[in-house]
Amino acid sequence: MSETKQYRSKEAKIAIIIVGVMLIGALFAGALFFGITSMFKNHPSYHIATDYIKANPEITALVGEIEGFGSMPTGSLNTSIGRGDANYSIQAKGAHGDVRVFVELEMHNGGDWEIVSFSFVQIE
Repeated sequence: MSETKQYRSKEAKIAIIIVGVMLIGALFAGALFFGITSMFKNHPSYHIATDYIKANPEITALVGEIEGFGSMPTGSLNTSIGRGDANYSIQAKGAHGDVRVFVELEMHNGGDWEIVSFSFVQIE
């Protein structure tokens, strides 16, 4: 019976280690995800994109006044000294529906971010 206890004890230790590693991995992935999302949402190019979306008459005619944006913008953001480009896919939530907005922005010579491409599709 003591061999069975040792075997079960060893199994329990291995299970605890596996669960611990999985939890640490999940915490790391969550921190990475929220860190990247936060980086997007706090960048000036993202604010320019969302301000443009709020002010766009075609979008407000389609879904009403924008009440918020989805929690997970996707895309890319590349910057270096004095220049940059950003591509975002942002879900905009209106009073009468949602749209997925695709925005491309650029910055040259340390100037302001400018929208170079903009499109959207209604989400059903």
